[in-house]
Order: sequence, then structure tokens, then C-alpha cells
Amino acid sequence: MTDATGFWSYVHHDDDAEGGRITRIATDLTAQYEMVTGESIRIFHDRSHVEWGDKWRSEVDSALASIVFFIPVLTPRYFQSAECRREFNSFARRARQLGVREVVMPILYINFPALETDPPPDELMEIAKSFQWEDWTELRFESPESTRYRTAIARMAERLSRASLVVEKVDATTIVDDSDLDDDDSPGFVDRLARAEEAMSEWVATLGEIQAHILAIGEITTDAAERISVAESRGMGLAGRLEVFRQLSENLDPSADGIQELSNSFVSQMNDIDSGVHAILEKAAEEMQDAPDPELVRQLGEFLDQIRDLAKSADSGLGALLTLVETIASVENQSRNLRPVLRKLRRGFTVLLDGRDVINSWVSSVEKFLTLHLG
Repeated sequence: MTDATGFWSYVHHDDDAEGGRITRIATDLTAQYEMVTGESIRIFHDRSHVEWGDKWRSEVDSALASIVFFIPVLTPRYFQSAECRREFNSFARRARQLGVREVVMPILYINFPALETDPPPDELMEIAKSFQWEDWTELRFESPESTRYRTAIARMAERLSRASLVVEKVDATTIVDDSDLDDDDSPGFVDRLARAEEAMSEWVATLGEIQAHILAIGEITTDAAERISVAESRGMGLAGRLEVFRQLSENLDPSADGIQELSNSFVSQMNDIDSGVHAILEKAAEEMQDAPDPELVRQLGEFLDQIRDLAKSADSGLGALLTLVETIASVENQSRNLRPVLRKLRRGFTVLLDGRDVINSWVSSVEKFLTLHLG
């Protein structure tokens, strides 16, 4: 299969922590695949492909209409990322519908207790475990020049090559009806819609709790800044500043734990709503194949208004997070006592910011659908 396309799904902070080793694997895999097959493959990852990064979500959505390889790099932060969860769920669903599980090749980069639990506490973890993954938990420490590293890259390239032979026999225009699969216990259209509706209500409550924590954090940090000024005016020097940082860490810790827990709920709710959005668009596309249905168009218009309201709420509730994340990053290394709690906050806030982007992508998807079918 020539000009094959692959998606490399990973968390940027993980790649940064590894000094670019995660994206290095993608580059090496591309070269090895082309060597063993004599054919080209494009494995897109937004760090090195500007044209891909600029239109990441729209390309992901449009790629669902064709067969592509999907390679998620699994780490604890992967399952905390709203974008990564959205990508994995979308491609896993597509692979199943086409009957080509071979196109999904997870890489287990870091193992952790939750992933070993049976059943896992996270539905996406259970989905990930249903695919045959490549174990890099030890290989991640190997030099790219080592025999073990090169052998692992060659093995993955050969696996993709074999998968490509299966893919060539698949008619991508023929989607397997989930109801025809005897062993399928995945949710149907009504199930997905009902869960999305429930998740929307939960999401509003979650956002309210997040806003309360953000306000509390603002008050705590403002008070700390005032106490630092007082300490400096009294000539207490660095000792006075460090004592304020110690108290600040203690005061922030409950909110940091709260934000971390809420961000996980937020991502889970986003996943359920995302599934509902796709279910609605899939059903609408099926029913509007011959001609636009005025009643369905009206309902989609109302649905679009609801999604826009969600996007506005997200922008309003989470709009200040980017500034908070940047502020935290600039001060978290000033005190050993302060560093852990600030990092916890920054990770939670970053997850929430990713979620806000997903919500905005729903608006874009519905708008594009209406434009496509109504002209």
C-alpha cells in the first residue's frame, strides 16, 4: 500500500521529558517501514509536521473517512489528555467498524498500576488493552543505536507492513453495522446519546466546581503575595519568603487535589459527549444521503446552539487557565515546598485546556456537516 498515512498520538510533555525520544521513534519507524516495504508512509506528529499541526483536529476528523494507521504512545498522562482520548476513541471505533484492528498499534511506553488492574478503572484503558501493543517500558532506556532498539523498530515496521496487506482488502466505504456483531456489547446510538446528555449535565456541575477552586486559588495566592510584601518590608529576607511559600503550598494542596480529580471527571465527561456528537453526525449523515430532511436540519441547528453554549461556558469558565498555567510554570521552581503542588495544578489545568479545545472542535464539526449537506 503506497502513500500510507499514520497518526502518532502522544502527549507533548512526555516527549519533552524524554528529550524528544518519543517523536524520534516515529521518525525511525517511518524510515524502517520504507526500507522493508519499498513503499512510502507518512506518520504525522504535530511537532515535526507544521502542515499537520496547523489543522490537527480537522484532519483527524476527515481521516476517519479513510483507512489509516493509528499509533498511540501510552503513558499515565496519555489517559489524562482530552485530545489523546478523543483520538484513540475515534480511531478505535473506526477500526472496529471496518473490521481492521490491525491499523491500531499502541505502544506501551510507561506501565502503571491502573493499567494492570482487571478490569481497569478507565474505559479507555480497557479499550487499549484489547489491542496488541508493543512493549517499550524497558526499550525506552535503550540507545537508538543499540541492537534491541533497532530490532524493536524493525519489528513494528514489519507489523505495519503485514497490516497494510489486510487493509488493502478492505472496502472503506462499507462500514460494519455494530448490531451485526454477535459478541458486541458496545453502546448503540440511543445509549451513546443518552450518556452524552447525562454527561452534559455532569459537565456543567464539574465546571462549576472547577471555577470555585480557581477562585479559591486566586484568593490564596493574592494573600500570599501580600504576606511576601509584608515580610520583605520587615526585612525578613529569603527566610520570610520561604515561610510564605511553605504556607502557600499547604493552603493550595486541597485545591490542587480537587482540580486533579475534577480534571479526570472533566475528561471522562468530554469523552462521553464526544461519542454522542459523533453518533448524532453519523446518524444524520445516514438519514440525509438522498435529500436533506427539514426536521433533521432543524434539530441539528438546535443541537449546534447547545454545543455553542457549551463552548461559551468553557471559554468563560476556563479562559483564565492559560494565564494561570504560565504563571505557575514561571514560579514553581522557586521553592522545593511549593514545587509539587504547583506541578499538580499545572497538570490539571493543562488537561482542562485540552478539553476546552475539544469542545470548540465540536462546533466546527457540526458547522461543517451542515455546510456540506445544505450547501
